[in-house]
Amino acid sequence: MQHLGDLLETLESSIKLLSREPALVEKSYRRIIVVGDLHGTLTALDRAKELFFSGNYDAVAFLGDYVDRGPYQMEALYEALSLKLESPKEVILLRGNHEDERINYYYGFYNVLMRYSNEIRDLILDVYKELPLAAIVREKVFLVHGGISSGIENIRSLAHLKKSLVYDDTIMELLWNDPSDTVDYFSFNFMRGGYKIFGRKALEEFHKINDLKITIRSHEYVLGGFLKLWNGMLYTVHSSTAYGPASIAILDLEEENVERVQL
Repeated sequence: MQHLGDLLETLESSIKLLSREPALVEKSYRRIIVVGDLHGTLTALDRAKELFFSGNYDAVAFLGDYVDRGPYQMEALYEALSLKLESPKEVILLRGNHEDERINYYYGFYNVLMRYSNEIRDLILDVYKELPLAAIVREKVFLVHGGISSGIENIRSLAHLKKSLVYDDTIMELLWNDPSDTVDYFSFNFMRGGYKIFGRKALEEFHKINDLKITIRSHEYVLGGFLKLWNGMLYTVHSSTAYGPASIAILDLEEENVERVQL
């Protein structure tokens, strides 16, 4: 594990940097590496860094859930933040539903945090608060942890939203919602006991209103860590090797194509 002084400095510097980013990040990258849930594992993070530093990609985006469940939870968060500090314009760090003190209590990161001071724990909550909620790449691709929210039609309205740890339903749907073929629009998510599932028609309308073509999200394990849905309109990428075979994705905006890189 990194030295406590390095961890403290990284957290403080990350909060300052992330606080300057809006809730909705907009970028114009051409080729981008997309990383799904890490959940305390380092394989995907290490592979993404290797690809990024090869010089063949413009950027790397992480879709949240850095902590909980896996064996290297603090390490995964620290390494992701360190990469952001090293390449602030080329790295996107989004918030997931596990960047949440309540969720950490039940899924493991709370026990990790008990080894650290109150100062470290408070700084991590400030990091959570400042993480952006979503990103748009080259005006065509929507990146988010969970899914589209029933409370948002024009996604660019999110850019004016104040980032917060207050549990607003619109924000929580972005972090928690899942796609489903069982509905056309939105319905209660019984599998998670809260928030919503969204259907193909809801996503089609969201894309049309916002002039988008592809949504890439994470949030749930899918076989092999990669799932293409609805004729390539939606992709799920899961990158935690704690669950089994995992993947990262390569997004090519020239071709409007998403490719799988299995870990």
